[in-house]
Amino acid sequence: MSLQDCEALTMDKNDNTYDLTDIADLREGPGILVLSTDLRLLHMNRRGWELMQHINSEQAVKAAGVLPAQVIQMCAEIEKLLRGQSQAKDWEQLEVRRLVGNSTKPVLLRGFVLPGSKGVQQTRVLVLLEAVGRRERVVHHATERFQFTDRERTVVEQLAKGLTN
Repeated sequence: MSLQDCEALTMDKNDNTYDLTDIADLREGPGILVLSTDLRLLHMNRRGWELMQHINSEQAVKAAGVLPAQVIQMCAEIEKLLRGQSQAKDWEQLEVRRLVGNSTKPVLLRGFVLPGSKGVQQTRVLVLLEAVGRRERVVHHATERFQFTDRERTVVEQLAKGLTN
C-alpha cells in the first residue's frame, strides 16, 4: 500500500467520519499464552500479562504461580480431551472456552491445541485472553459518531446489554 493510499484512508473529522487508525487504536488485542502440555509457560505477550494480573487480583484465593487457577483448570480440561482424541486431525476441532473474572470486567479464555510434529511431547496449548464488556466505550463512540439523542443513546445501551423492548 502506498503513502497516497494510506492518506486516502484518513478522513476528515468535520464530516463525522474517523481516521481508521483512531478506530484501530481503540481496540486492544488479545492476551496470548503458549504453554506446553505439562503447563510450562513458553510465551506470553504484554496484554496476556495484564489480563492475568487482572484475573489474579479478583481471586479470593491467590494463585501460587503466574497462571491463574482458571487457566490451569482449562488446560487440564484440554489435556483430558486431548488424551481422548486419537488422531491429530481430531485436535483441529478442539476448543475450550471459559468466562472468568467479575461482572464489570470479565475475561474470555479460549484454549486451542497446536499439534506438534513428534506427537504429544511437542503439542502446545494456545490460550487467548480477551477482555469482554467494552459496551460503555462503544456506546460513547456511537453517540458521538451518529449524534444520538438521549433517548436513542438509552436504547443503544439497552441493546448492548442484550435487552429488548
